[in-house]
Amino acid sequence: MLGSISAGYKLAYILEDMEKEKNPAKAEEDQVKQSKEAKKILERLANSGDDYSMVDLRLYYPETDKMVRTLNLKAAAKLNTTAFYNLGVYYYNQKNKQKSKFYFKVAKENGYDIGEIFDAYLMN
Repeated sequence: MLGSISAGYKLAYILEDMEKEKNPAKAEEDQVKQSKEAKKILERLANSGDDYSMVDLRLYYPETDKMVRTLNLKAAAKLNTTAFYNLGVYYYNQKNKQKSKFYFKVAKENGYDIGEIFDAYLMN
């Protein structure tokens, strides 16, 4: 059992940093985070309803994995602006223009800086 969300978050980041130090070549090669202990902590936090943990937990899955979408949808349901942006990117990569624009627009309307490229994409 974790004492608090912030303590769990900090521990997960420490564990992930330790994992990177053990295997720096793999950390550079893979986009997916590797620490099983950190992933378990984030899973517990996400299951308790913490939307930021849901967004970070997606980093433990390959970009095209359906869990990336699922975790971001759960976080977006809690109005997490990063999740809206991530869904925009997810659907952009899936070539779903309608959904990607929807999520980018929601992220932007809620104060998330989507960047110049996706801002221009919204204008098309």
